[in-house]
Amino acid sequence: GYFRFPETLKEENRRGFSLARANPLGSLISIAKHPTVLIVLGALFLIQLANHSYSSIWSFYTAEVAGWTPFLIGLSVSAYGLGMAVVQGALTGPVIEKFGEVRAVYFTVFVGVTSFLILAFATSGSNIYVGIAIGVFSAFLSPALQSLMTSRTPADSQGELQGAITSLYSVASIISPAIMALLFTAYTDETGPYLPGAPFILAAGLILGAAAIFTVAARRMSRDPLPPAQASETVAQTFD
Repeated sequence: GYFRFPETLKEENRRGFSLARANPLGSLISIAKHPTVLIVLGALFLIQLANHSYSSIWSFYTAEVAGWTPFLIGLSVSAYGLGMAVVQGALTGPVIEKFGEVRAVYFTVFVGVTSFLILAFATSGSNIYVGIAIGVFSAFLSPALQSLMTSRTPADSQGELQGAITSLYSVASIISPAIMALLFTAYTDETGPYLPGAPFILAAGLILGAAAIFTVAARRMSRDPLPPAQASETVAQTFD
């Protein structure tokens, strides 16, 4: 990559290498200079914790609730993945460009919470597919948040922003599966209350928590909006 791909960042926006910034903690400290971006990062972290509920318990959950075989479980994962790809690939850019990132975030919070609650109390395979069909429209959420953060981060800090996002994703992928699996086990044990979808209730709560955090950032952004030209340029760069 070093020899074949040219540097795309303009010369005036480049900075010298710093070992203090070239690590997850350094990236977060650097991004902390931009409070609104840091707040949105916090919301994105909670969203990632919630989203890992799928990968953590899906096969056990669907087998418990609907008695699905490995083939049917795989089919449901494919359906969810295909739906997310279609929504994110074909609809995200136009929707955000038309309605704006903030409205897109609140819309996806609504559908995300609705989907998680349907899955939490599902009693059949058809209920699960209803939850999937609604949940795929939450594909707008992460791109909308990243677009907001990108637009409010200086050009010479974009790499640090992406590093901070990746670091938070990694931390979420470590923490969430353990919590979700523990919760599923606790609520399918014969000695306790029975609710296989309990992890999805937690996921819905995390999404609502993310929405509350995001509201703080949205208020800050409403007091200091981007110029129209810069906002349009950001959307175009994010989804091209």
